Amino acid sequence: MRFIHLRDNNGSTPGEIVLALGLCKAEDDTVQKAVREAVADYKAGSERALNLVVGLVMKKTRGKADAGEVHRLVKAEVEKA
Repeated sequence: MRFIHLRDNNGSTPGEIVLALGLCKAEDDTVQKAVREAVADYKAGSERALNLVVGLVMKKTRGKADAGEVHRLVKAEVEKA
């Protein structure tokens, strides 16, 4: 976040600024809905939904994980759901 927003929002509390900039954590029900939609997309044949999750895992491991193995593990995990 750029600190200029804090300085330029006269009288706004940090909480109000966070809300105004959309920096709040997503609500649990929103996250659950997104997960269900991604799983449904994958099960409907969208390999892209699965590849997105694989990409996130690769990012978290800083590219050190074997992409093929991550793909296999993510696919197995999704199919359990």
